[in-house]
Amino acid sequence: FCLRHHDVTEVAILGLRIALSECRYQFKNELWDCTNVMYHRGKQISDPNKGFKESSVIFALLGASVSTQISRACSAADLQYSCGCTSAQSSHRADHSKTHTQTDFWGKLRRYSQACQSSLTYGDVMRKKFMERRSLRGQDILWHVQQHNENLGRKLVKKMAIVRCKCHGVSGSCQLKTCWKVAPDFRRVADVIKTKFKMAVRV
Repeated sequence: FCLRHHDVTEVAILGLRIALSECRYQFKNELWDCTNVMYHRGKQISDPNKGFKESSVIFALLGASVSTQISRACSAADLQYSCGCTSAQSSHRADHSKTHTQTDFWGKLRRYSQACQSSLTYGDVMRKKFMERRSLRGQDILWHVQQHNENLGRKLVKKMAIVRCKCHGVSGSCQLKTCWKVAPDFRRVADVIKTKFKMAVRV
């Protein structure tokens, strides 16, 4: 994965660092301050208290952060692969010389909105591929627990996504508006994850 998608890998590693930094921020005044876990180039070096709820908050933050960063990079056209809004813009440039009917216009706006919306899905898909630990897949209960917590993080990103809109019209008028969802501020997601951590019980 890392060799085939080196641009996504760089963004994902940034997501790991942001997650761990945020973890330390969230728990800076707690007995456990998120200092006993470390990632290097996407590879986990040490597990944080295997099987304890501290593990759950870390994997939830990692899942949310990596998904968020990839989604934002997709929307901002920072990736080599054309995705999100940029894929719609590329399509528009490819056929700008053609004569379009009103139906074409509405269809183009609909495709633009759908393409922008897809950045969240792209971030989630690439997060899963990047973080998947094939050597442990399905072998023990911890793998399933980690998957559950990573999924919690990325589901929160989708649930808390914010709506962004763009106006279309002559001279900046807003005769028509297309809207789509984008990744939320990661601090807000981390706040929710910490709250869930406080309420967690061992099962």
